[in-house]
Amino acid sequence: MDRVSDPIFIKELQNEISILKTLDHPNICKAIETYEYQKKLYLVLELCSGGDLYSRDPYTEYQAKYITRSLLDACAYMHRKNITHRDLKYENIMFASPTSPNVKIIDFGLSKKYGKNEVLNQTVGTVYTMAPEVIKGDGYTQQCDVWSIGVLGFMLCSSSLPYFGKSRQVVAKRIMNGKFRFKGRRWKEISNEAKDFCETLLVQNVDDRPDCVESLTHKCSVVHRDGTTGQVVSNVVMDRVQATIQMFSGYTKLKKIALYVIAHKSTVDEIGFLQQLFQNRFDVESDGIITIDEFKDALKVYSYTDDELCTMFNAVDIDGCTSISYSEFLAATIEAHGTIEEDRIAEAFDRLDNDDDGYITVKNLKSFLGQDISLDFIDGIIDEVDVTNDHRVDYDEFLGLWDGSFDEEFERTLSIVKEKRLVKESSADLPLCDEGEHGEFLLNDEDKEDDNDGDDNNDGDGRLQESDPLPPGASKYYFEQEKEKSMRGAWI
Repeated sequence: MDRVSDPIFIKELQNEISILKTLDHPNICKAIETYEYQKKLYLVLELCSGGDLYSRDPYTEYQAKYITRSLLDACAYMHRKNITHRDLKYENIMFASPTSPNVKIIDFGLSKKYGKNEVLNQTVGTVYTMAPEVIKGDGYTQQCDVWSIGVLGFMLCSSSLPYFGKSRQVVAKRIMNGKFRFKGRRWKEISNEAKDFCETLLVQNVDDRPDCVESLTHKCSVVHRDGTTGQVVSNVVMDRVQATIQMFSGYTKLKKIALYVIAHKSTVDEIGFLQQLFQNRFDVESDGIITIDEFKDALKVYSYTDDELCTMFNAVDIDGCTSISYSEFLAATIEAHGTIEEDRIAEAFDRLDNDDDGYITVKNLKSFLGQDISLDFIDGIIDEVDVTNDHRVDYDEFLGLWDGSFDEEFERTLSIVKEKRLVKESSADLPLCDEGEHGEFLLNDEDKEDDNDGDDNNDGDGRLQESDPLPPGASKYYFEQEKEKSMRGAWI
């Protein structure tokens, strides 16, 4: 924390922490823990080890669609919470792991939470993805993120920049001019709907620019025939998930809280297919939460009564806010992968025992759940599992919540779930994306060709029709310059 004495840095870090604490979305990097020690701030973030968007360039059109869809989902969720990112760029989009195609937005230092009808004025961000209204600095809204996603979509499809130049001033001038072209070998292989997607988002007039929710309805955002971005879930997988949800509804409150902590700290590999299940089967409105109607619709293949579905829904809705968040969903389903290892259970105990005295107390739970939670409610949590009647929970009592009977109980519940299944679904569908044996993106032969914007005099379907004095390959050249800066870790 060499820069901790820099007031600007401290303000950005505090802003990032306050915003990240409110976000819970599959495509947004999680804040795991925050610490303040000896006048220093420590922020522990979810590990995203797959590299930024530059690291896997170039992309197929399908991969570009999948990534932009993920970004729109995440930004639509943020915008509903009145948060705008303001610095979406290749460097701030990370792959969850080296073998995962899933991306997560990072770096909320320049983000802003705004009030109703509030207009932003500060010119911040990275120039090549900056919206024209941000450059003007005379007032802008969350729509600036939509413009940035349009720029990223252009880059993903072509490995080139729509707006480029030798200096920030030149790039800014081109953005204000608003003209760009679809030129080069890569664009010959890109569909008209992908080009239309870029044109639709890169609109100068903010009033004519769609928001994230509207952009999600564009043909380019629907990468599967059924309107989802993922695979159809097999009966076997869905039955296992539903068995864990049914079991979760009967757990004690403390075990539910413990599983919430475990889920929140889980890596992308530990979460596995549950992320796609949340987004494609349950969160059909792409708003980052599961409503009671979405929950019932996802489980309509089972013969549950309406009361049974409501009971399960309320059990998974740990905070009682009448919707299920991403982390709450993971808490209820994480055991679909099997028995939770003791080291993860111990880690959850340590998180709840935040004063390290070896016990989970009323004070600990009050600190974790919030000061608004009643003492009677917290007393009830402890009394459910307090075997020694000392009004606190030690590690042995906590570990006893996992008494070794999980496998037997799971198989029994799974049999019940299978009997309740009404619909036999097909598990065959298009893959989530083309992947190699290690999960990496695979490229089509045409996507491996070296691009040269000067190879074709045809302007394609782009909006720039007049002659351009720039040298051949300029768009690709400046893209590579930005990529090189990213690989060096340069500040842009």
